[in-house]
Amino acid sequence: SALNTPDGINSEPCRAGTQWRWDGVTFRILHPTGRGGSGNNASCVLHVATGGASVLLTGDVEAGVEADAVVVATDGAAAGYRTVFGVILGTGVGGGLVIDGTLLAGPIQIAGEWDHSHMPAIDAAPGPTGYCGRTGCIETFLSGPGFSADHFRRTGEKLTAAEIASAARSGDRSAAASLDRYTLRLGRALAGVINIVDPGAIVLGGGLSNIPGLAEEAAR
Repeated sequence: SALNTPDGINSEPCRAGTQWRWDGVTFRILHPTGRGGSGNNASCVLHVATGGASVLLTGDVEAGVEADAVVVATDGAAAGYRTVFGVILGTGVGGGLVIDGTLLAGPIQIAGEWDHSHMPAIDAAPGPTGYCGRTGCIETFLSGPGFSADHFRRTGEKLTAAEIASAARSGDRSAAASLDRYTLRLGRALAGVINIVDPGAIVLGGGLSNIPGLAEEAAR
């Protein structure tokens, strides 16, 4: 992704370490650290500072998740429920919490950011390292790339999430084992949300939500 800058200032791709000043405000990019990537791996994280105050701005999957969560809570699959937790399982992982049709953002705008919480009871401690620099984040297991990486660590096979799911349905035992680990971890991660928020409905979205039986297996 590229920066939207004031007129007369050239637009550059987001790259960690880039810094500039404009009208007394200092801008510094913290992420991404390299070229390429997609989803959260390519999201800009921008530090903005002026007058002794600062704020972080991020181009995450979160904005899209939150918008979708409001839609499903008001007109979609979760219509009629007071509290709805919307989840995206795709290239990245995100969440949004809607109460009485209104998105809950929180005072520092991180409500629903379950994806950078630690995966409960992981069997591969300390877990993979995410782009945030922490290890064992939910996103490193439940995103599409995370699912693929877990399968590769166990089998040496480089398959996409869709290919793993398809192979599991066709009777491939190693793929089925990887899918079982994925659904178990999804259930554990969502159990934390349920224990704290007790939402009336949880709605799954994103490419991985299309895996047949995923929601039912995760709920076991």
